[in-house]
Amino acid sequence: MKITKLLAILFILTLTVQCGSDDEPTPDPVPENIYQNCCDVLPTEMDFNPGKIYVPNIFTPYGDGINDVFYLFSDDGIETIEVFKVMDADGNVVYEILDVLPNNLTYGWAPDENEPAGLFGYEITVKNTDGNEFDITGNICVLRCDVANPFDNFGNCGWPTQNSGMGEFDPTLPSLEEPCP
Repeated sequence: MKITKLLAILFILTLTVQCGSDDEPTPDPVPENIYQNCCDVLPTEMDFNPGKIYVPNIFTPYGDGINDVFYLFSDDGIETIEVFKVMDADGNVVYEILDVLPNNLTYGWAPDENEPAGLFGYEITVKNTDGNEFDITGNICVLRCDVANPFDNFGNCGWPTQNSGMGEFDPTLPSLEEPCP
């Protein structure tokens, strides 16, 4: 009788262990879409009287000569860009330049192909011709078609090529970007 009880207990324990080990594996988490919130907010336009600026909210650093560099565009009322800083999602500074002239793409951020795509933050301080300084913050999206994250909402995107030449966003100007395949 003791052996029967012992065998019954062993049988139940074996079933319990087997049932526990047959649980389905935990699925891998769904990767976060790195383009989430890109272009959710319109590009930045500000009038400091004197001085107007336009800051795009998306660019494509492919090296093809179209929308390759992130920078701000201004009219002649902006004297200098005191601070131009770009930060990753964790707040780490990935690019910074100080005291440069406006409208010179040489000083813009053009990440190479090894740097990530997605949403970045920026902090910019400009000085107008009256000597007043103004701080601007916002987000910029680095778009790369070779990154496997969906991004098809270009409705609020403002591209560098949509700069009016007077520190304003002109949505009637074409982005000149080809759609991602």
